[in-house]
Amino acid sequence: TILVGGESEAKWNEALSFFSDVLQQRATGPYAVASRVGQGAALAKLNRHEEAIASYGKAVKQLGSIEGNRVVSLPALRGSLAVTAEMLRQKGNLRNAVEYAALAARLTSSDICAEKTLFVQPLALLEEQLAEEISSGMRIDTNRMGDTVMDAKFLTQSPEAARLFASAAQHFGELADWNIYDEPRSAEFSWKAAELFAKGGAFDEAGRCYRNFLSQRPEDHRGPTALLRVGQLHYARGELAQAVEAFQECHQRFPRSFDGARALVPMARTYLAMGREKLGDAERALRLVLDDSDVFTPEAGEFVEGLFLLGDVLERDERYEPAISTLQEALDRYPGDPRVLRGRFLLGGAYRKSALAMRVQGREAQGSGDLERIREESARRFRAAREVYRKLIVGLEYRPFGGLDEREQMYLRHSYLYEADCY
Repeated sequence: TILVGGESEAKWNEALSFFSDVLQQRATGPYAVASRVGQGAALAKLNRHEEAIASYGKAVKQLGSIEGNRVVSLPALRGSLAVTAEMLRQKGNLRNAVEYAALAARLTSSDICAEKTLFVQPLALLEEQLAEEISSGMRIDTNRMGDTVMDAKFLTQSPEAARLFASAAQHFGELADWNIYDEPRSAEFSWKAAELFAKGGAFDEAGRCYRNFLSQRPEDHRGPTALLRVGQLHYARGELAQAVEAFQECHQRFPRSFDGARALVPMARTYLAMGREKLGDAERALRLVLDDSDVFTPEAGEFVEGLFLLGDVLERDERYEPAISTLQEALDRYPGDPRVLRGRFLLGGAYRKSALAMRVQGREAQGSGDLERIREESARRFRAAREVYRKLIVGLEYRPFGGLDEREQMYLRHSYLYEADCY
């Protein structure tokens, strides 16, 4: 034990040999457990962490059989493991830090909430940090949420990151229960549990946690956000009717809150995903954002998205005149917005489809004085559509085809075809 406290690698290796000798002579009992603890400490100093954790783990398993013995101090062991975990966290070795912290948490008393909180909270934070590190290189699956601006980013998680997020969420849920008489702290832990379940893709657990949070704390300022999250979770799973219900509830219960107002845009997008029969509902939701909102100015992200989305709704509803004016306004106001590509494509489509509709009118107007005017207007709109598609092509074709994502490739291919169609 004295050698382990030294400052040289030689002494740590010498300590290891002594502990090994003790374990060869006695595999159980207080000195065997103490030797495994010492062995773990020496291995940790030698940065042989997998072996150290295995040695500590065996010691922790055997502690129950020597309870009350003075050779091994449980509080000292628990503190040493926690300190080692923190040191490794500071060095960026999160993977091993989690394992040391988990061992420390196992040694807490089941009856002392303050003690459990002291050791379980660092473990939960380490699990979250490691999960974030693992998932930071993962691709965000934007197709699950569409183009909409939403706080909850559902990632394409690796199984390991999902497991760590779920474990951290479970621990934060336990922390909330243990600290039930400290309401602000319990609320923070409960919210954290819901957010981490969502990040890990455990949508059922996340939805349950958000709903419980809202029912238990109806006056909490995060109530609107909880309902917004519930709607987002349903949307991500393709449960569109349930998503609409959650967004409606969020807006109706908290119409003057930021997130209550924000629910209108994803509500409209959800209606849009439900098919043509819901286009009117989508438009009404967007009009509340664009025409009647006390919350959003034209500079707000929700206003920007709502304007582009309204153009989409009108184009799908074959109301080409208002679609053209709405999309043109969005493109003029927000030329640097990521939605410009789709906005231009929709604008070209609105011009082209309205020109085709005029051709039908022209056939019906044979012999009337309006025929020439209709033909001229139809040709003008084909030219306008062609110019829009040409701008799209110029903006995309200078890049290698392999440098475009799947959606950009689709826009480029269709722009070529529709430009030809306009000619």
